[in-house]
Amino acid sequence: MERFFIDLKNYHEVSTNGKIPILVRRWGHGPRVLLVHGWLDSSLRWTDLGERLGRHYEVWALDLPSFGQTPAISLDYTTLEIYAAILAEFILEITNEQELHGLLGHSMGAQLSLLLLKRMLPAKRVIVCGAPVADVKWLHPVANRPKLVTNCLSAFKTLPIGLQIPLVKLGKLIALRSWTAAKNEQQTLADVDVRAAATLLKQVCACDLLDDLEPCSADVLVIHGQYDPYVSRAASECLAERLNGLFYKFQGSHHAPMVEKPERFYHVVKDFLDGYREF
Repeated sequence: MERFFIDLKNYHEVSTNGKIPILVRRWGHGPRVLLVHGWLDSSLRWTDLGERLGRHYEVWALDLPSFGQTPAISLDYTTLEIYAAILAEFILEITNEQELHGLLGHSMGAQLSLLLLKRMLPAKRVIVCGAPVADVKWLHPVANRPKLVTNCLSAFKTLPIGLQIPLVKLGKLIALRSWTAAKNEQQTLADVDVRAAATLLKQVCACDLLDDLEPCSADVLVIHGQYDPYVSRAASECLAERLNGLFYKFQGSHHAPMVEKPERFYHVVKDFLDGYREF
């Protein structure tokens, strides 16, 4: 594990305490690939995939602010745009301002990856998985009440992990936590700043990128879980079409195929990073 330091003064007029340390993980050597986690998640999500891809690529993942082992920042800075700016600076750091070979984002991380595409960030291949690019209408009543989300997550954090895992399946909001129980992962909701999570959930639900995206120079693959309860197939297909990219329906999977079908997910990702375009 490493640390990447960033000064938020570059992105906001509000005063800050200076540079913050962002936890970074790296596997392997070769062309550089960046993996971006989603909401209520961390770089631990990518341990299995990072180790596999690390046989062929230099793979990077980081904990976004307020998640995992990266400290929380002011809610004034907790925006998707600033998170995308942090990722852009990190990419320039690890590539020496050259083209990134691959960028893979999941869920909120997919939204951030698409925001990077809008910035014309040079990336050779971009994979988005479970991208909430259109309104997630059923979540709006909850997402627009950040205090409710904060209270629910705060109460949930008091439970031992042995109780957390069964209970994540009780409701749609709590189910958003279910894919973060990865194999060999010790992370619990104790690693999430709940106020920041509530702030970001509202932004994730309101961020409709479809009208703003245009075909780009990068090759794009949109992965859609067959039974994804949060993102519709129509929205994923529309996204692939808008970016002149490829659409891949991941059979038998829900929102997180990297957890449910890790072996097959690895092969799909590696094939695309290797330049394979028949799906």
